[in-house]
Amino acid sequence: MSISYKWLSKEHMKQVVMVHRESFSEQSISYTIFASPRIHKYLEALVQHLSFQPQNFFLGAWANKKLVGYAHYRILNKALHLNQIAVIPSYQGQGIGSKLLEEWLKKAIELGMTKLSLDVSRNNKKAQQLYNTWGLYECGQTWIYKISPKFLATEKVEKNEDHLSILDWENTLAWWETYGFAKILLNFKGRLVEVGWINNTIRLQDTFPKEILGNLPQIVPKIDNLFILSSKKMPDLFTLEPLKLVDTVIRMERYIDER
Repeated sequence: MSISYKWLSKEHMKQVVMVHRESFSEQSISYTIFASPRIHKYLEALVQHLSFQPQNFFLGAWANKKLVGYAHYRILNKALHLNQIAVIPSYQGQGIGSKLLEEWLKKAIELGMTKLSLDVSRNNKKAQQLYNTWGLYECGQTWIYKISPKFLATEKVEKNEDHLSILDWENTLAWWETYGFAKILLNFKGRLVEVGWINNTIRLQDTFPKEILGNLPQIVPKIDNLFILSSKKMPDLFTLEPLKLVDTVIRMERYIDER
């Protein structure tokens, strides 16, 4: 069966979400924005005005009228970042992924980018081998841990309101209600702190102040999942708590003239 490739637009984003969810496990999606039931609205917004905001590009692989794979390329500084690439299992092994990578390089050159970059799970050995053949090399990694949100109930709540405040909550809530995910901004003792909020899931960096963990259920009353993203193998934030390592994501990159 022949596969055709074309750039995707707003009306294709629901199909993109379906392909993505069919291509990856529920666990690997659970800590990403694809866990949101309204993620398609966000993707639609990314491509709604490409002539005015040419930063995100979606290329689709089609088998007749069925979308069977896609890639999302995003401008990230001077790099064209491979934000997502997915091929549904029944169409894997037919060269679709390689073609999407070829078009990634072509688009980067067309845009005058100097570098390619991507993130991939360390468990995905097949993808890593493919990226290695493209000259991409590992340049960083993030450990992703899961912890029971019940732990938050045992944490001391910061009582001094002068030390903790929420910034721009009205826009945070509007973003979450529209797209199903948002970034919560906190000011703690003059320090800006970010909290990832996806559906009923919270994502924290390992640098999050432990003193205000107990405040999170006050800000987000329903927390079903709690993930910690760490630049170290064991995050300092939860050294005494039971952690479950769910994934390790590695950053790979290469300069375009290195191959």
